[in-house]
Amino acid sequence: MKQHKEEHSDDTSKPKKAIEKYSTFLRYSSLSTEMIVTMLICAYSGRYLDNIIKANGPYCTIGFLLFGTFASLVILINGLKKISNKKGEILKKKGKHDNFSEK
Repeated sequence: MKQHKEEHSDDTSKPKKAIEKYSTFLRYSSLSTEMIVTMLICAYSGRYLDNIIKANGPYCTIGFLLFGTFASLVILINGLKKISNKKGEILKKKGKHDNFSEK
């Protein structure tokens, strides 16, 4: 009976590894999507303001895009911190040692 339980536990570990692999991919893809959406919102907002105030150049668009770049970098850094923290927690649960988290 013990052999049957061990085989069963090996079968359940394979889907967990696949889920972890896909969840990491989804986290990174959601970060890129958030960055793109932030930049698009800022670009369209700046263009809209340029049309409203009838500016001689795309001053609001440039300003909003600079703000959007800064905001998307902040989103990226915070998201990468969350991903690395979750990855460290997973490694600690498995009993593996993460050399990068100690520095």
